[in-house]
Amino acid sequence: MSLKSPRCHDPFYPGMRYFIQVLGVLLFFQTALIAQCPITVDAGPDQLICTGGGSAQLQGNITGDFVNFRWTPGTGLSSTTVLDPTATVGGTATYTLTASAVNPSAVNLVTNPGFESGTAGYTTSYAYSATPITPGSYVLTTSPSLVSSNFPPCDDHTFGDGTGYMMFVNGTGSANAQVWCQTIPVTPNTTYNLSAWTAPSPISPPVLQFVVNGSPAGASFAPSYNGCTWQPFSATWSSGAATSATFCINDISGSGNGLFGDDFTLDDISVTALCSVSDQVTVSIASVNASAPATVTLPCTSLQTGVTLNGSASTAGPNVSYSWSGPSVIAGENTAVATVNEPGTYTLTVSLDTGNGVCTDETTVTVLPDPFTVVASAFAPSELNCTALTVALNGTGSSTGAGITYNWQPAANVVSGGGSLMPVVNSYGDYTLLVSNPAHGCTATATVTVSENLTPANAEANAPTLPCTGGNIALSGSGSSTGSEYSYQWTGPGIVIGASSLNNCTVNAPGTYTLLVTNEDSNCTSTATVTVTQDGPPPIAAVSAPGVLNCNNPALLINNTGSSTGADITYLWGTPNGQISGPQDGSSISVIASGLYVLTVT
Repeated sequence: MSLKSPRCHDPFYPGMRYFIQVLGVLLFFQTALIAQCPITVDAGPDQLICTGGGSAQLQGNITGDFVNFRWTPGTGLSSTTVLDPTATVGGTATYTLTASAVNPSAVNLVTNPGFESGTAGYTTSYAYSATPITPGSYVLTTSPSLVSSNFPPCDDHTFGDGTGYMMFVNGTGSANAQVWCQTIPVTPNTTYNLSAWTAPSPISPPVLQFVVNGSPAGASFAPSYNGCTWQPFSATWSSGAATSATFCINDISGSGNGLFGDDFTLDDISVTALCSVSDQVTVSIASVNASAPATVTLPCTSLQTGVTLNGSASTAGPNVSYSWSGPSVIAGENTAVATVNEPGTYTLTVSLDTGNGVCTDETTVTVLPDPFTVVASAFAPSELNCTALTVALNGTGSSTGAGITYNWQPAANVVSGGGSLMPVVNSYGDYTLLVSNPAHGCTATATVTVSENLTPANAEANAPTLPCTGGNIALSGSGSSTGSEYSYQWTGPGIVIGASSLNNCTVNAPGTYTLLVTNEDSNCTSTATVTVTQDGPPPIAAVSAPGVLNCNNPALLINNTGSSTGADITYLWGTPNGQISGPQDGSSISVIASGLYVLTVT
């Protein structure tokens, strides 16, 4: 066995015999050991998505020199040939990331890969010639400069000490020339790495292509002249169901003119099974569950401290959060266990941040009041005013029953009924009713405000003097309170009209008159009186008894005997027939004609 190409067990050939030369003794071993593949594959952390399906980005990673990789299966993946594809799934799915690499310990299946055994083991369309000056010929040599002056003195790729061989090729100048071929047994469903080393002449370098079973494998390779530097080229090929394959290296350039150019060297051809490493990642449906008792009773004794709502049976763990909402959450709003102190419906929302979205679930808890809970209700049906000096409060909307007590505060203003639902109070302000069920510690309060209205009314009355001749005069309430809330009422001996008006009450007799002014809102009243007087007594008009005019008495004297007298008294006599003799404003007149005579005393 040549030491040129190391032979190590390949994972695709379990049980292969190793040939190891130690101190000139050839030992045979059969082993089940598998060579370590020089890469590591990590498919990334498992992913979660929410119920109903969604997308997650896989996070694959490969360390080491790998040849290729692929995700399987491809269902739901945005790509199978990128390390971080997006997986869109409707349920749990498992994906496998498999990468292949060249194992330096893998067995090279090529016979005579470095041409140290001469022309054995391969075929070629080129003719062997000790001095290949003819196009389409080749020679096995230790240095290309021994064959062509276009090459410097270079060592072979295998040993590099001037003792190893290489294949030196004089190109044909035509395309797709078959340089090297070998039929090799292969393992089905296995990927192989194909590689070789070349160094071209500076004139019209070749273009080399691996060909397997007549079909190109991998990309072609166009080396460039770089002195004695050997240049590698490679390809991969998968066997599928095949158990044998013919591997070739072709010159597809068609360069040179058949006599000049297209010369190159070839060495260390290798066909090795690639090793592979796989890792799996699972995309799962996130399980998010919100769980809490359906109902909880809030005792009266816990109205201050509250009662706990226990959602600890819900989903827990990293990236899980909780949120309680409802009428009165007093503690633990963002924990699994909350404290509340009012009846009502409370909602627990459990959220899981998967990194690919937030999944949530909800449940509700109905907090019921203590069955012995009491209620308090109170109102004031009216206000205090000038006529209503007390008012009965009304608490009849409160709880009733055996053992229930009532207490009104402030007690100092409660006239009566302080332990009942209908107390009587005599002062304005706030009153609080405390309803208690002492046996169960349940209480309730209600507050009512008693208002008062003591807005006063003002009454003022005035009147002119009634003439001595009588007639009508209007009484005046000017100066009294005015407004829509005020009413008026006059009383007295000679009211004609307007008794309920302020300034239009008409009277026709002297005497005392009273005005009552009432504030209809506060029931406060005020009165004012006024005395109507009449100018002094009327004068008296009287005349002496008339006589009879006749022949014996052709004229009669009529006087004012019995009439009022005084300096301010005047008299005026008159008659329809105008038969007055003498002055008509004296105390008497002389008449000479029969008829009606009138004395006016002023």
